[in-house]
Amino acid sequence: MEHSISPNLSAYLKHEVLDLKGKGLFRVPDAVTELSEVEKLVLDRNNLTELPASISRLKNLIVLKLDGNKLTKLPAEIGDLRELRQLWVSANQLLGLPTSIQMLTKLERLYLDGNKLTELPAEIGDLRELRELSVRDNNLIDLPTSIHRLTKLEELDLLAVLYLDGNKLTELPAEICDLKGLRQLSVSDNHLVDLPTSIHRLTKLEELDLLGNKLTELPAEIGNVRELRELWVGDNQLVGLPTSIQRLTKLEFLYLDGNKLTELPAEICDLRELRHLSVSDNHLVNLPTSIHRLTKLKKLYLVGNKLTELPAEIGDLRELRQLGVSQNPLTIDAVRCALKLRKKGILVGGVAGKKSGYFSYLEVRKKPK
Repeated sequence: MEHSISPNLSAYLKHEVLDLKGKGLFRVPDAVTELSEVEKLVLDRNNLTELPASISRLKNLIVLKLDGNKLTKLPAEIGDLRELRQLWVSANQLLGLPTSIQMLTKLERLYLDGNKLTELPAEIGDLRELRELSVRDNNLIDLPTSIHRLTKLEELDLLAVLYLDGNKLTELPAEICDLKGLRQLSVSDNHLVDLPTSIHRLTKLEELDLLGNKLTELPAEIGNVRELRELWVGDNQLVGLPTSIQRLTKLEFLYLDGNKLTELPAEICDLRELRHLSVSDNHLVNLPTSIHRLTKLKKLYLVGNKLTELPAEIGDLRELRQLGVSQNPLTIDAVRCALKLRKKGILVGGVAGKKSGYFSYLEVRKKPK
């Protein structure tokens, strides 16, 4: 039911912000597009099925928020909003974007999560000021190769964050690796079977989220993504890790839960900045004895593997605070080793009849942004 709103919209206008969220609107009142001074228009959580072409009159609009409506398309006239810097259209029913979106040359943030998009128009590559693009939970099956143009000049590092979670992507175009300013790339819950070997060109990438895909390996070139601090590769089908992982000298968080790993390469112990290592629900039968070199490690999760022994060197991890070893066939000697760690004040889960160590595993599955 549409709420009654005052015909005098000045009641909702404050400092060039017109806030009409949650008013039960089925259409945008005509008076809205006559307020040429509006810089931010908030229409979230209404029942809008379309935007009027007259939206183009809002020449000073900087932020347009349309989340939580029933829009299936945006009018071509949206391209006339030349000052627009933020466009929020998440949780709608968009089937596509107008090619006129290329006219939004000042757009910095574009949020399209939770729609029904199967593709992005090639013209999206003309949004040279775009810094953040989020297209989570759509039906994308590929990306336009023009995506590499989402940077003005290499040294300006414009596009920094790209969210593509929850789509149907089976591959990433090699051109995505031309986004030299990219710091965060999130492609969880897709159908990726491999990564482009050109990933090493993402020289400023700090966080890479690949949770819930179909990866069986990581390319050796990932070792050249030297700024990487977080790597999430849980719930894939990895059978091994490249030895080049040792070159990720800034890596702090490494999540490998739910794969098919039988061992960790000794080179993983060269990751001297590593603080969190989670390898739960794999097929590990042993750990590298050089694990003591992970001098900053605070949390080590090994729940649900095939470990029978724990290396004595694990006791040399001076910063270790949590160790999860439940659901492993540990020998008596291994249990004794774990109990010694407990006496040092380390929270150890899964030994001596105590409650399962799932305190660990449940903490590390990445939360939605």
